[in-house]
Amino acid sequence: MVFIEGKLKSWDRAEMVIRILDEDLKEDDGNQTWTLEDIIDAVRNCVGDHRSTLVYLNQECQLCFCLYPMSKVIFNSVYWRLCVWFIEFNALMQRTNRPLIKMYR
Repeated sequence: MVFIEGKLKSWDRAEMVIRILDEDLKEDDGNQTWTLEDIIDAVRNCVGDHRSTLVYLNQECQLCFCLYPMSKVIFNSVYWRLCVWFIEFNALMQRTNRPLIKMYR
C-alpha cells in the first residue's frame, strides 16, 4: 500500500517501512513517538540500510528523554537536541514571561 500510494520509489524502501512497522514498533517501550509518515520520511531520507533509518528515527530529546524522528528534533545554539513540542512549550512560557529554562551560549 505504501508503494502503491507513490510515497516511495522502490519496493525495497516500501519493504523497509513494513519491516520497521512489524519488527521495531513491537519492541516499543513507550518512548517512541513515530507515525507512519515519520517512518516513510526516515526511509526516504536515509542511505537505505535499516540501521541508519533507526538512528534517524531514534533521536532523543535531552529534556524529556523521549525518542523522536530527526524531523521533530531541533539542535539549539548550545547543541542540545530538543523536541519540537518542548521548543513550542518553552516559547509559550517565555511569551507569558515565565521561561522554563535559560539556554546560554
